[in-house]
Amino acid sequence: MQASGEPPTAQRLLTLLVDLLGRPTFTPDEREARLRSTRSAVRVFEGMGVDGQALIRYGLAEQFAGPVLGTVAVALMLEARGNASPARLALEVDGWRAALGVTERSRPAVAERGSGFDSRQYPHVAASLRAAPTMLHSWIATAPFEELVSLVPPRPEEMAAVVGQAEQASALFATYQWLVQRNTEKDLSGWSTEALHKEYQYVAHGEAAAMPAALLDARLHEVDTIAREVADRAVRHTARPGDDEDWYRLLTGVHRQARRYLGDGRHAEAAALFEFLLTRRPTDARALNNLGFCLLPVDPARADRYFLQADEQSFSVRSLLLYNRMCCGDGSADMAHLLFATERHWASGLEGGPQPAVIWRRDASGSWEVCDTLDVRVDLAKVAAEYCTKLSRHDRVRVWLGRAEALIGPTTEDSGDT
Repeated sequence: MQASGEPPTAQRLLTLLVDLLGRPTFTPDEREARLRSTRSAVRVFEGMGVDGQALIRYGLAEQFAGPVLGTVAVALMLEARGNASPARLALEVDGWRAALGVTERSRPAVAERGSGFDSRQYPHVAASLRAAPTMLHSWIATAPFEELVSLVPPRPEEMAAVVGQAEQASALFATYQWLVQRNTEKDLSGWSTEALHKEYQYVAHGEAAAMPAALLDARLHEVDTIAREVADRAVRHTARPGDDEDWYRLLTGVHRQARRYLGDGRHAEAAALFEFLLTRRPTDARALNNLGFCLLPVDPARADRYFLQADEQSFSVRSLLLYNRMCCGDGSADMAHLLFATERHWASGLEGGPQPAVIWRRDASGSWEVCDTLDVRVDLAKVAAEYCTKLSRHDRVRVWLGRAEALIGPTTEDSGDT
């Protein structure tokens, strides 16, 4: 797993594993290569004094749970709409449906009501998968390692026999996921709250499980920075008590899988992932925004309805919301209205710092492509300048370009942050 002759660090090896296990495998050769690389990583970790199998099993649990839950959810959503399941799947969907007890066919979706997503369209899907995350984590805690890595579905009776094991292994999940996050996630906003607490205890008080130094050497944040993030989380949780840890992990895993679908041009499947989330929480602003994002290149009018719903639910990054809406509205009768809304946002509500995001941009051929940006405010200003040109407001073009330039620092460049 290491191209050069230098021995890999724990950080480098974990980063490679996150990428490896996040990629779908469609052929026996691809599955064998995934298994072979994972075995190799286990041996390297053992050379560092780390229990490699435990680190992968518990620390990278979401890399196993996310694809299974996401693929089954997509199959259920498409089935409810009367669409065939995708021909090319990385998982044995029927086997996983049986293991999770989802054997009944999805009831047909009710026609879309009103102007946006309505969870009543899918009366069966959310109930079918309500217990799936807990069941999957019980399987992750107990499955033979090679079957885990290969995502081989257990027989229904095998799954029934291990239900409840996730709770017994909760301390192992928490500790190893903290170790993975501290070695792979530079931005604290991507850490779980439990991992933040463990990092604070380690950095401030030297408290940590008896783990090898290879996993504890890195120290990327000062104690004050960690404490500030913990406090911010506590305030946000008080304001939005439903924004719990399990939901955040589920949303993050779905986001990762949806991006892979979008990279392959599979917009309907990416959208189905967020429709599934919305059957569980119909008013989640992030899921509504992401559903619109998946549909933007293929159905901008429908996408814009979801962006409006996200706005009604107080989506937190208004620059991103306006950027998405301007991508939908380009060439429409709403251009002047959207430009006015952007002017007003810039004057009175612009975020105080950079806003990293995943966005759509036109490539040289005019096709949409998914990109990462360090600061969507810059992209919003540039699109506003394009709007001004198309609306013949030439005096405002230079103003908007100047605003974009003012936000671009000397080292600003695209990043992989989301």
